[in-house]
Amino acid sequence: MRLKFGMLFLVLALSLVAARPTLIILDASGSMSGIMDSGMSKMEAAKIAATDLVENANEPIALMIYTNCDSGLDPYSGPISLVVDFTMDKQLLKNEIAAISPYGGTPISNSIKEAATHVGSTGNNAGIVILTDGEETCDALSASEIAQLAQQNGVSIINIVGFQLYPGTEQEMEQVAQATGGEYYEATDLETLQQSLQQAYESSSDTSLLSVNCCPTPVFALLLLGAFAFYRKD
Repeated sequence: MRLKFGMLFLVLALSLVAARPTLIILDASGSMSGIMDSGMSKMEAAKIAATDLVENANEPIALMIYTNCDSGLDPYSGPISLVVDFTMDKQLLKNEIAAISPYGGTPISNSIKEAATHVGSTGNNAGIVILTDGEETCDALSASEIAQLAQQNGVSIINIVGFQLYPGTEQEMEQVAQATGGEYYEATDLETLQQSLQQAYESSSDTSLLSVNCCPTPVFALLLLGAFAFYRKD
């Protein structure tokens, strides 16, 4: 009996520290070519931060970028592109990050819609992390509409990193993140961007039972396992 419950608690402990895949949306709009006080462009800083994140990641990551308002998930083409699907191939991810060139507008809502739809098609309960420097320039969705999209497609959480956002945009980003059980992180330079993006990723990939949108299916399975172990006769 002790062995049975020991195994049960081991499985439970492993489930608590498990992580889920994350889809990263990088803002590749024209404003990301802006130069910071350090002399580095925001796009260069974003590439460094994203590359660091990939290097330290222990779970699959997908990479999406947006450059304009029309939606479409054809890889390597279109203004919203899923350039890398969920993978542990870190070199592939880093190569695609290095190749990003900023231009166009800021379709935050459309990119979330495309990302959520893709997560739904994979059924992996992935989290989404968005790095953006600007306000919505395309067809905006409300925070509640985005939350509904996330729920319908099994998106566990949406975290947003605002990088030198335009004044007055922070509240909108906070509302979107909070509506999906996520958080808003602020970054003003390369150092804070690296920290904020890493924190957003760690929060997104965390499957602790305390997470607001954690999928209940694994918990239910563990309860069944516990009941089986309890009632099974030696």
